Amino acid sequence: MKRSVAIVGPTPMFLRWAIEHHCPLREIFPDRLSDRLSDRLSDRLSDRLAESTFRQLRGLREVSVASSKNRVHEGFCLHPDALNSEPDQLTGFSVDEVVGIFGGQEFIELQCNGCPANIGLENQPKHWCGCYGGVSTDLRLDFEALVRGEYRQEEGHAAFRESLEQTIPVTPQWWNLPELVDRVVRENKLQKNIEDLFPASRSAWFALWQADDFNHVRLRVIEVIVGLAIDCLKPESKSSDRGQSDCLVVADDLNRFRLAIKRVLETRERIAIELVPSGYSDGRIWQIDPHCKNCRHKWSDRGRLCSECGERGQYQNEIKLKVLGLRPYVQLAKVIGHKQAENLIESFRTQVAGQ
Repeated sequence: MKRSVAIVGPTPMFLRWAIEHHCPLREIFPDRLSDRLSDRLSDRLSDRLAESTFRQLRGLREVSVASSKNRVHEGFCLHPDALNSEPDQLTGFSVDEVVGIFGGQEFIELQCNGCPANIGLENQPKHWCGCYGGVSTDLRLDFEALVRGEYRQEEGHAAFRESLEQTIPVTPQWWNLPELVDRVVRENKLQKNIEDLFPASRSAWFALWQADDFNHVRLRVIEVIVGLAIDCLKPESKSSDRGQSDCLVVADDLNRFRLAIKRVLETRERIAIELVPSGYSDGRIWQIDPHCKNCRHKWSDRGRLCSECGERGQYQNEIKLKVLGLRPYVQLAKVIGHKQAENLIESFRTQVAGQ
């Protein structure tokens, strides 16, 4: 199986966020790519920040995460599926090449260690680039694992999603984040807060992300709602209809998002939050579903009004982009040769077996 792209099949709606912070690492490798989704979705600078930070710092984040999980071997950062890969399928990248672009490990740690925007330090010492993140609205999927291609199966992502539906006994009100947020708002009588502070929308979920400015008053409401949603997912939750589904829902992304909001409220920094509509990837082109430009709700027909927010003339046709792929991961055999890739995977397997 080739691992050139992270997803083949439907792509879930997701949030991405980034804390605004003056950072030399972002300036060293500015995002000059013209084919950015945020440029097509919105004119808001905050939306561009969320995407560009992900593009700029993704490689460093991967090095940091791989180091903590013992996936850095002989100078290469290896993909999580390395142990199951044949030499020609092994994906990874040179740590020195990625780290060197940003001035080396010492310089990176000088910027990241103690950085107020680096919320990753809460759970992992020496964590790099914890100033951005993402949250899939399908809470069975970890966002970083999703973009890293860990959920991709030989049959394609669609087949994997079908297997989820058949084997995981989690009702949509728990793994579907928009439904969970709407439920939390109703049960805690927060509708008035939403109506007073956010643009009009039928559901609380789509109202939250329409704001042009995520000021601290709005962020406090969002932090409370996200916190209540996380509480619902905890094993000790007293909800009577959850059954044994607790371990099947991923709350780590929500936790990081909440930590980011709390950090922004503490430091008086700002945060960029962008809602990205659902879509489909065929492995070459990522097509974003037709949606409302205003609230990003999927547009079911070409009617004059958005069924979610009621805006007129805000129909956005599908957007087509080249898939970002698994960068910085590449097929190592094409870089270092088949024989060296074979030796690398064998020595890595030996190392893991000895741990």
